[in-house]
Amino acid sequence: TIREPLKTLYISGPMTGFPDDNFPAFFAAQARLEADGWRVLNPARHGHLREDLTRDQILQRDFADISSLRKDDGDAIYLLRGWARSDGATRELWEARKAGRTAYHEDSYPAGVALRMPRSKRQ
Repeated sequence: TIREPLKTLYISGPMTGFPDDNFPAFFAAQARLEADGWRVLNPARHGHLREDLTRDQILQRDFADISSLRKDDGDAIYLLRGWARSDGATRELWEARKAGRTAYHEDSYPAGVALRMPRSKRQ
């Protein structure tokens, strides 16, 4: 059987000022989204914010993840609670929208959305 690629979703949300850089929320969202059929790009996988990188360098790295999302495959960005109070998440959403990505919000995410996509668009 030929398996088609999973739909890809990028998690965005606040990190600065949260205990453990809010990584528990990022990893919990990743688990839920993977169970829903997404391939997840999770910026928390890079580890704690490194002191040798500036905020702009961190965002540039994360924008590279966002730019890898394929518009024609309906890939998306997923916004964790509190994203609007995060300069980084706000910029990530702007980049995603500029590239034509769908945005899902944690508070209103329709569970099962990846699984309801046409078979040709998911695994």
